[in-house]
Amino acid sequence: MSACQIYYKNRIPNDQKHLIKKVTELELFEAFEKSFPLLDDKKNNFEKVVNMGKNFYLGFDGLFYKLDLGEVL
Repeated sequence: MSACQIYYKNRIPNDQKHLIKKVTELELFEAFEKSFPLLDDKKNNFEKVVNMGKNFYLGFDGLFYKLDLGEVL
C-alpha cells in the first residue's frame, strides 16, 4: 500500500488544498478500487483505508481523500 500516503491536514501544501475531496465510504471504495485494481487482499486493505480516512487525509490518484463524517474540516 505504499502508493497510498497518509497526511495530517496541516501537512498538505497550501497550493494543493484544492485537491482535498470529502467522500462517502462508497466513493472512497470506488476510488480505491480504481487506483489499486491488483491488490490481492483488497477488502482487508480497504478496511484499513476506511479507518485511516476517518482521522487522516489519504493521498492517492492525485487527490487527498477524507471520509465525510459530517464534521467541519
